[in-house]
Amino acid sequence: MAYIIAAACLVLALALGRLLLRTRIALAEEQRRFLTLTREKQIVFDFLHDVGEAFTEEVDQHRILDIILGSLMGVTSARGGIIYLRKDAQTLSADCVHGFFPPPVPLEPALEHQAALDPQRLESELRARPLPLAQAGILGEVWQTGTARILEGRDARAGLPPVHEDSLRPHSLLVAPLIYRGETLGVLALANPQESPAFYGDDLEIAKSISALAAFSLYHAGVYKQLAEKRQLDHDLAMAQEIQRILLPERCPDIPGYALAAANLPARIVSGDYHDFIRIDDSRWGMVVADVSGKGVPASLVMSICRTILRTRAPGCTSAAELLRRVNRALFPDLRSDMFITMAYLVLDTKAHTVTSAKAGHDAPLLYSRADGKIRELQSPGMVLGIDSGEVFDMVIQDLVVPMEPGDCILLTTDGVHEALAEDGTEFSRDPVKDVLRDSAHAGPAMVTHRLVESLRQFRGHALQSDDITMLSLQRR
Repeated sequence: MAYIIAAACLVLALALGRLLLRTRIALAEEQRRFLTLTREKQIVFDFLHDVGEAFTEEVDQHRILDIILGSLMGVTSARGGIIYLRKDAQTLSADCVHGFFPPPVPLEPALEHQAALDPQRLESELRARPLPLAQAGILGEVWQTGTARILEGRDARAGLPPVHEDSLRPHSLLVAPLIYRGETLGVLALANPQESPAFYGDDLEIAKSISALAAFSLYHAGVYKQLAEKRQLDHDLAMAQEIQRILLPERCPDIPGYALAAANLPARIVSGDYHDFIRIDDSRWGMVVADVSGKGVPASLVMSICRTILRTRAPGCTSAAELLRRVNRALFPDLRSDMFITMAYLVLDTKAHTVTSAKAGHDAPLLYSRADGKIRELQSPGMVLGIDSGEVFDMVIQDLVVPMEPGDCILLTTDGVHEALAEDGTEFSRDPVKDVLRDSAHAGPAMVTHRLVESLRQFRGHALQSDDITMLSLQRR
């Protein structure tokens, strides 16, 4: 009986021991899972904190990638890591490289040996070499499939080009895509954990979590950068617009016996067109309309230089052609070869009641004669400003002098007027400009410019304004 009782106690003890062992194992597993979860949460919180600090400063995409890669390499003890982003539709570009990552692109033996000793040399080589998506091995596969992978041993070595240096030979790889809103923004890869023989499932889950956060950060870093660039561009354009507003005349001058009107309608925030009124002497005024090749801020800056030259050289110069010669000589050394200026310049003599006209490659001014109701183009020879040092320009350009009788009206425009496009692509042309001048001159220059602007708007319909528009009208009362 004692033996039976002893045996029963032994069986019970073994059963209790097994139960206790299982309980301890279960507790240990639960504790391990808890510690893993806690560690993963801490990693995510640290990552969010670091990225948050990066966003409080000027957003640097490379710095954010550096934080991403550093965070993952720290928790997985990876010996090397890399992040590739899309360079174009068929090519990836290494944006961030840490440690000794097995080269995804083949390196020459001498370079491979140097890279195995110097991680900075490895980084510079990999960042300088684009990776064709079709030859990207496991990186390209994960990019295409959007599925994170762990590869070990032969599979890891087969996923990248062969290497000779032991320190660069992969024995374990972890590769995860950076995907946000269904778009693959990049691919992240880690190699050769130092504290374990391979990457484990926990490492993969952490990498997937961080990759999702990284893709979110990258996407919004791009958005933030675009917004910052737009704000800077808007600021620059607003400044250029204000500068141009200051440079263009606020109103037309009061000239006894004459009426004036002008309008400037930029195709963008700032215009490459220019008009101005310049006092030459007690009885003469200079009037100019000009157009710089191109549009926007560069054209506006060139025109501001042109304005300065005109205003400093016009006083005392009674010949329109001679003033344009002086302006051309001053502009030529500083204009780029792909830039030029067209200009029409008038000198109004209020005593003699004449207008001296000269043009540098610009549309001819239109003269309406009240006596016969006809429109005359004030054609005179000339060439554009800025393409010749003066040897040819000075010989070609000439003055044309015409009388101004009471009721006569002159209209100067830039090519944005007659080249305005309708929705079907047809041009406004010069004839409607002449019609507006003929029909409106009796009502004064302000009505001429007003009706011309309205005619252009009606003609254009819903089509966008394709070029800057400037017009200036002068009439003898």
